[in-house]
Amino acid sequence: MVGGMMGTDFYQVLEINRDAEQIQIKQAYFKKVRQHSPEREPEMFRLVREAYETLSNEKMKAEYDAFSTYGEEIQFLIESGQALMEKGEFRKAGKAFKKVLMIEPTLERPRNYYALSLAYDQEYDKAYKQFEHLMKESPENATYQYNYGSTLISAGRLEEGIKYLYRARQLDSSDINIFQSIIDAYVKNKQYAEAQQAIEKELKHLNEEDHSTVVYIFMLLEVHIVSNNQQAIDRSLAKIDEWTLQHSDRKDTVTRELTSLAIRLSNAKRYEMAERLINKAAQISPTHEFVLEIQQEISNKAPIFKEMAELEEDRQIADAIKNILILYLHGNEVDEDEFDQYSKKFFQELEFMCMYKPHAIIQSIKTMVIHYPHLYKVRKEVFQHSLKLAKKYNQINQQYDRMKEDSQITNGIKRLVALYLAEISQEERDTYFDDIMDEIGYTNRHEVYQSIRQIETSYPALYDLNADFFEKLKGMSLT
Repeated sequence: MVGGMMGTDFYQVLEINRDAEQIQIKQAYFKKVRQHSPEREPEMFRLVREAYETLSNEKMKAEYDAFSTYGEEIQFLIESGQALMEKGEFRKAGKAFKKVLMIEPTLERPRNYYALSLAYDQEYDKAYKQFEHLMKESPENATYQYNYGSTLISAGRLEEGIKYLYRARQLDSSDINIFQSIIDAYVKNKQYAEAQQAIEKELKHLNEEDHSTVVYIFMLLEVHIVSNNQQAIDRSLAKIDEWTLQHSDRKDTVTRELTSLAIRLSNAKRYEMAERLINKAAQISPTHEFVLEIQQEISNKAPIFKEMAELEEDRQIADAIKNILILYLHGNEVDEDEFDQYSKKFFQELEFMCMYKPHAIIQSIKTMVIHYPHLYKVRKEVFQHSLKLAKKYNQINQQYDRMKEDSQITNGIKRLVALYLAEISQEERDTYFDDIMDEIGYTNRHEVYQSIRQIETSYPALYDLNADFFEKLKGMSLT
């Protein structure tokens, strides 16, 4: 119900019909206030006054009548729409709010929700019309100005949107979230100078004792961090130090803000700056358990990501190695199916490199052990396995190069070894195998036996490629 106690009938309070004209409502009010003075019957006088204020205002009267008649249905539709909004089902939510407006078009709260549902569903033109209607009816309402401005910004109309955010700010200067949205809009459009100027203008109007000063200083710090302005970051941190010294009773606020920003930077993988901020928080509050816990977590991650930034530019490191690390460090940024696809692809690429470009993998891992120890440690088992595999194939390749020039080994056996090393389809492999076995079948058995013995003794890595089959060939050569 709009106005009054739940269940109170304002028409009964004034003893008038529901279709009473404004002049009748006014006459009934004057009659009632003469009957119930504020001194003798304060509660009844207050109720009479509230009934008159509601019914004498056409807009409030329409809302009151709507809730009196359709209150439960309206409330159900509003609650349903809100629940759908929370689920992200904006189109369905809009339908619920629209039904409320069909019952009573003057209701502003559901119209505001309806406009927001249209904006979230990117039906910007329709949303504009609803917000414009609200602002015309209630030009002093900061919320409608704010929502309209935010919608304009979402639609890419930045300058116009900021203008309405400033209007909302003028109507409600106490709401710092409105100003934060203005700064966010500037930052989103990379207008860092404008954001800085806006914050500094606010700071000039605050005195040193105003506790909201530190909020604006942190706002300024964030702008400088996003724009990666190191000198400005240093100045902002110096201001924070100075403010903390002057307001020692507010060090918990500073600690909380520093820690919160450090966590957000950590989540954004900006560990170097996150570490700097959390270290300052720990310096201010050295016994704060949560701060120390976050400090330890960030200090463990910071060198890893610092090394990763350097490794990505290092041409001595194979891409297959880089991809494994990128997946490990950024895998939480994709969904589970994508992670599985990337994981399968990258590990296959690494295995391929171990087999066909083992020297590149060996050199990459050796370089990592020396220059990127933190990164090596996070995937140590993978790299140890890859190094072992690469060394194995490096040895195979070296032995194969020597074997190709070994006159004691027949051409058929050389071709057989080459087939084991070839990257070809199974169909091609079967065709070549049959052809090679035909050639071996026409070769002197003693030469075949001696060839296999030479591989076994001089090229053991090649022999181990298929030791069982070589043993079988040796046996066939002796019969």
